[in-house]
Amino acid sequence: MTMRQPAIRLWYNPACSKCRGARQLLEEAGCEVEIYEYLTHPPNEQQLREVLAQLGVGPRAICRDGAADAPDDDALITAMLATPMLIQRPIAIRLDNGRALLARPPELALQLLDA
Repeated sequence: MTMRQPAIRLWYNPACSKCRGARQLLEEAGCEVEIYEYLTHPPNEQQLREVLAQLGVGPRAICRDGAADAPDDDALITAMLATPMLIQRPIAIRLDNGRALLARPPELALQLLDA
């Protein structure tokens, strides 16, 4: 009997090779991958703060270099909401338990299968 793999939500940019790599690895491992194109449908503040809580990090940990000079976390979150491209990707979230990680490199996404 084979064990069913968990469903994973992937904060995804189709133009990003790391996103495509994480998706491919997860699908090959038998996961159902739910794609969340955060550039097309940006998160609201509650969603972004929830993901930060799931990751267990502050916003600087998932911010690309463009807004790193924000004076505090709230200002950085505001910048990320206004310009979602500042959010580092891919972020992978296991849907059955909420465990999340930044899948850089993409192979890190496979760690969610053991959670």
